[in-house]
Amino acid sequence: MKAAQFNQLIATIFALPLATVIVYTRALKEAGLLTSTGARGRAAPDMTALDAARVVIAILSTEGPSQAVERVIRFGTLRYSPHYRTYVRAHETIEPD
Repeated sequence: MKAAQFNQLIATIFALPLATVIVYTRALKEAGLLTSTGARGRAAPDMTALDAARVVIAILSTEGPSQAVERVIRFGTLRYSPHYRTYVRAHETIEPD
């Protein structure tokens, strides 16, 4: 999926203005955190799963695009652990099968 389609999909999923998503992705691209070769149009690279994860982290962990790079760097280093378990008052964390 190319960047334009990706941005539109993210904007729809998170109910954000497309312009806001574009600012997030631009900030991450300029910091070298998203796939980018400088090519445009059909020659542009497809977005990867890692790109999608970084954009989602940026959107969910910030109040605005200005914090996106710092938060992706901070939270992007966390590793998934299927054995991590925590209890929140009256709720149990959902664990993978």
